[in-house]
Amino acid sequence: MKRTVQIMAVFLGIVIMGLTMLRAVQLENMLPLNSDDVGYINFQYSDLTNQQIDAGLAQIGQRYHVEIYQLSGTVGTREVNIVSRGANQPSEAQNIVWFRSNKQGVLSPVSANPDLSRSGIYALKGSQEARVELEKWLSSVGAVHTWEKFTVFQTYFLPLAYQGVVLILVVAVVLVVSTTFAWFVRRAPSRLVRLNAGFSKSRIVRDDTLILIGIFLPPAFLTLAISLFIFGLVKGRLIWQLVLPVLVLFGLALVLLALGVTFISFFTFPRISDWVQRRSLLSGLSGISSVMCTFAILLSFISIPLVYRALLIASENTHAAEQAMQIPRYYAVSFGGIVDEYRDYEEKVEPFANLVKKLEADGKVAVFKKVILDETDVELYDSGYRNLVIVNRKALQDLRKVAGGCEFRAESEEALGALGVSEVINNAILTESTTPKLNYYVCTGDSETIAVENQGIFSLANNPLIVVVP
Repeated sequence: MKRTVQIMAVFLGIVIMGLTMLRAVQLENMLPLNSDDVGYINFQYSDLTNQQIDAGLAQIGQRYHVEIYQLSGTVGTREVNIVSRGANQPSEAQNIVWFRSNKQGVLSPVSANPDLSRSGIYALKGSQEARVELEKWLSSVGAVHTWEKFTVFQTYFLPLAYQGVVLILVVAVVLVVSTTFAWFVRRAPSRLVRLNAGFSKSRIVRDDTLILIGIFLPPAFLTLAISLFIFGLVKGRLIWQLVLPVLVLFGLALVLLALGVTFISFFTFPRISDWVQRRSLLSGLSGISSVMCTFAILLSFISIPLVYRALLIASENTHAAEQAMQIPRYYAVSFGGIVDEYRDYEEKVEPFANLVKKLEADGKVAVFKKVILDETDVELYDSGYRNLVIVNRKALQDLRKVAGGCEFRAESEEALGALGVSEVINNAILTESTTPKLNYYVCTGDSETIAVENQGIFSLANNPLIVVVP
């Protein structure tokens, strides 16, 4: 029984380390470089020049010891380039080490990016007072800004929303409870002997709880120590960002374990009347044991499709990433700005569209746009289409080069003319196409080509209709 408790401790240590790693990955998406706040700043309404903006941000950073980072992207991006505009700027560009192994990024000083737009996503690392002073300065110069607020509770428990994590926790809880019940079942005769020898019930419960936790602690602690050591060998200084969360979760697990063990210890305490009447010392627990065994069996069966789905998703994501690496690197271009109720882009649509058309004519720009169809697009939706993917000629050429991607089969314009596709296209693109001739394709084959959108990826899945705009 002692060996079973030790195995349970090792498993629980692995679960704690896994949850800590998942939290770290979540945090580097939400709050990269161990920052405290993230938000959006739009300097379009400000009269300051780029040099004045840089000077103002640097002054606040030095005065209040706050690091100010401008990000090229956040959640879902595999490459994040960050410009430091506050305190502790690096002297030159340096690579960033991430928890997620396939993520890349570079941290650069202001001097390395003189032409980069100052409006964008920002992260702050510093005190609450520093953020308040920065907000005051932004408001005084006419910059529009909004900020996210993540609580400690969210950073620890948002990762539980990921697939399969809750199931793993349930399995861990069932394992701990089952092992604890079995432990006290085996110790029932010993507890009754001590009770007859004059030991109080509370003392027996306390002693048994301490013995069980004493057996649990060494293997659990050793598992976490070895896991941290291996992580430190691979990721270096990032290990220090895991130590405190590991200790917090480990401490919480110990508290919950002590409370649970104490409750089960009282609940399973043998009765002298059963011993006197020659009955099983724990006959009253047979029903509970049966329920727990049934639940464990059902949980095992329920977990099979969930684990299989998680494996399929992991395989699909890996395949999509392999395909994405074959496509040239694209960057999304935005214009104007949208922050809360401020919408200042209307007058820029037409000149932006003209610029894109000129670049398209020269074969210098690839355009991707994905529209998800729903029941409002009655004819298209009823015909089985779920996505409308609008691309130009260059984008189609790049997609056709992807090994293992889509096989594009041409669709008849006449067959699609009555499905309302023209109206959907006109609502989706910046300006109406000057050329009436559009080419239509569907994606066939066992795999779906992926394309780059805002430095992330989307899949041409769920029966898409690909529209090529000349």
